[in-house]
Amino acid sequence: EWIIPLLLIFGSIKLYKKKPIILLSLLIFIIGFLPVSGLVSFVFQKWSNVADRYMYFSLFGVALLTSWLLSAHNTKKIYIPALCLILCFVLLTSFVQVPVWKNSLSLWNHALVYGKPNTFAYNNRGVAYNKHERFDDAIRDFDLALELNPNNTDAFYSRGVAYSKIHEPEKALLDYEKAIEIDPNYYDAYINKGNSLYGIGDVEQALEFYKKSLMLDPLKPKSYYNIGLVYSENNNPDSAIAYYNKAILRSPNYTAAYLNRGISYAGMGQYDKAIENYNIVLKIDPYDEMAYNNRGIVFYDLENYQKAATDFSTAIKINPLRAETYYLRGKVFFAQKDFTAAVQDFDKAIELDPSFLDAYIKRALLYAETENLSHALDDIATAENLSNENIDILTLKGDILSKARRFDEATSAYSDAINIAPDNGALYQKRAVSLYFLGKIKQARQDVRKAQSMGITLPKSFLRQLKKSN
Repeated sequence: EWIIPLLLIFGSIKLYKKKPIILLSLLIFIIGFLPVSGLVSFVFQKWSNVADRYMYFSLFGVALLTSWLLSAHNTKKIYIPALCLILCFVLLTSFVQVPVWKNSLSLWNHALVYGKPNTFAYNNRGVAYNKHERFDDAIRDFDLALELNPNNTDAFYSRGVAYSKIHEPEKALLDYEKAIEIDPNYYDAYINKGNSLYGIGDVEQALEFYKKSLMLDPLKPKSYYNIGLVYSENNNPDSAIAYYNKAILRSPNYTAAYLNRGISYAGMGQYDKAIENYNIVLKIDPYDEMAYNNRGIVFYDLENYQKAATDFSTAIKINPLRAETYYLRGKVFFAQKDFTAAVQDFDKAIELDPSFLDAYIKRALLYAETENLSHALDDIATAENLSNENIDILTLKGDILSKARRFDEATSAYSDAINIAPDNGALYQKRAVSLYFLGKIKQARQDVRKAQSMGITLPKSFLRQLKKSN
């Protein structure tokens, strides 16, 4: 490899007096990459000995020499073939190089095939695998990176991310702890350790790590946002809003903070403020699906069904694959008594998510409302398979069976519900009605007394009928 450069230098010196531009071009070429030639070590050598940018300035020398050659031999017989040759060379190298630069994964695969294995390349390929949700491959690369450098904090952190994605929080916590042990100022490791702790239900420890991340960098909004989420999900909306405010103060376009602040306001019944927050999100990003979705929920709660349906329809246009939005729009149509449109939306929600429990329950209610009781019971049976010993499902099952005048089965359903929730007075009231129609008056009266002892007020007409019965 050293022979060709040596010949070029020797030839340039020989031609210096006749054509000094040749030596000048060569000097520019050499000087351009000399600082990164490897004669003196530099930081990036830890990861790679070469990089495209090393040649940027050097290529000015090549361009200068090429220009001189074309101007000195200004004939078509020379410069047209020369230009064609250069063009062919550039095209061929592009065809070779473009697949390498297709994405991060192809780039780091190439680096590891043709370069010396190193912790930087393994770690970066692992990060690429994480983005492609190939978590097992990612973990394997992080393991290799840590074999080469046991103090690679990024590898510990990224492996923790992979473990958290495959629902192994304990292993994720160990990796985040190791990253923090090596680098006590690793902000993201504190954040993700807090996330993992919260995921396993350790709320106090999660808050502690979020607050430690604040001490490291009080200007980053993520810490404030995460603390707000914890307070919000633990029924402390006032504290949640205070922290969302701090996140927004540090990042005025933080749409997630506005969205969750809106949710907190809606939970407190402050619907105007909730809508205001969703409107801000849509000013920042007119295609934010969740802002339309959440605003639609508020309009539904306010019984403004037209606006709710419009928002859910817009959200569906943005993301036609989200089952919950079809379910929510179906609820709006149900409330408007547009049963045909409602059942179509519930059908679509179930098609997209066959385990969507609430969609089966709501569709069962719709079928019961339209006297299609066999379909209603089919949906209840599916719902029971998805969620055993669910009081709402058993109660609805009893109601539908009662409506179908299958009082024996209805009584059984209510009894199953009572076994789960023996303090629910309404269930005794419902079972009393079924027992009455079965002619089991004594048992019906027992259930009535039980319901009344729990504060349930029964219709006077039913009590009169029960009193008259033997």
